Amino acid sequence: MSAEPAALSAVVARLADPEIHLAAYGSVAFPLIGIIQAPVLTLLSLSTAMSKDWDSFQKGRRLMFYLAGVLSALFLLITFTPLYYVVVENLINAPPEIVEPARISMMFAIPWTFAVAYRRFHQGVMIRFEHSRAVTVGTMLRFSADALVIYIALTIGGVPGSVLATVMMVCGVVTEAVYVGLRVRPILKYEVRPSPPTSQPISLWQMVVFFIPLGLMPLLNQLIRPIGSAALSRMPNPLDTLAIWPVVSSLSWLIVTPGSAYNEVVIAMLDRPGAKKNLMRFMVILMGVQFALMVILAVTPLSHLWFSQVSGLQPELAELASHAFLLLVPVGLLSPLNSWYTGVILHSRRSRSVTEGMGIYLGVYTAALLLGGALLEVSGIYIAIGASVLSALSQNGWLWYRSREAIRMLDREQETQIQET
Repeated sequence: MSAEPAALSAVVARLADPEIHLAAYGSVAFPLIGIIQAPVLTLLSLSTAMSKDWDSFQKGRRLMFYLAGVLSALFLLITFTPLYYVVVENLINAPPEIVEPARISMMFAIPWTFAVAYRRFHQGVMIRFEHSRAVTVGTMLRFSADALVIYIALTIGGVPGSVLATVMMVCGVVTEAVYVGLRVRPILKYEVRPSPPTSQPISLWQMVVFFIPLGLMPLLNQLIRPIGSAALSRMPNPLDTLAIWPVVSSLSWLIVTPGSAYNEVVIAMLDRPGAKKNLMRFMVILMGVQFALMVILAVTPLSHLWFSQVSGLQPELAELASHAFLLLVPVGLLSPLNSWYTGVILHSRRSRSVTEGMGIYLGVYTAALLLGGALLEVSGIYIAIGASVLSALSQNGWLWYRSREAIRMLDREQETQIQET
């Protein structure tokens, strides 16, 4: 899934007016879509943690439908009313040439929020009952749908890059959601329904209380891009930097996705005897692999090759992107750590600490952008990346602090299990 943004950037960069459409989709349309659908992203963690029996599953599914309906209505309100211009022109201050292409792009994304909510909630059930391979199959089908859309659009010709990007993403996620809905049926019938009720049943209200701070976390996370876009729009050469920013960040995301996805693994497996040691060992391996890949890309000609040949950026933009990517190297170490701390906290059912960490990230990020833009005379892309790395360090520090009690509780539980056996 993390390969999609990189693939999109490479395709859009080779179509007409690449700077306009890269900026329109990557720095306006996609961030706004991301903000609106952000709360549904944590349905994966909610379902993985809570769908242990049929009663809990039903309550979680009910919450999923309510949430997806409300957010879909909000999406229609923003996209198809003058509220769009208030957000994009007044708040983001996007360059005039990308305002309308971004809006047209968003009009094709109506099914997005519901499809994401449905897919992620039921993927959590798959992970909880150890059918993670089915999740991988769904991802492959999604890639196939992506490729088919790109092929058709390029064959027809004349499709604006920002529209193609949205249509590809929507077709991919809807395809995956349909597959997940079909694949989860036997799991629900033969594994979830017969599962014995948990010793401490959770009410719908308790699930909502658990979800609210958890749902706020991706919402805060999705604010990062529009805040960055607003800051970059007020710095020199905004169109170039807004076009580069999604390309650089998509390559980084492609590399660190295993570390980010590690969160659900921790939630699903941490309560097993002896799991802590093995999970921490795997985390160290992830950190080493991701960091090595980031370093290799950053200090060799591979980064310039990626941005110029694969992503299709113009030579001067590829050079700037290659230099900026070097600043992102620490992220290879930070994403598995973040997932470990987050997974431990959510396993203890104390989701508020995760939201606090995201709030710290956002606060540090905003302050760094403001100070960097005011004090430094460098390209905005360097300021945005530097701000994101500093924010990730601050967030990890807070999550480490807040996870200490959860780790102590886990150690005591595992000691009790050993004594009982």
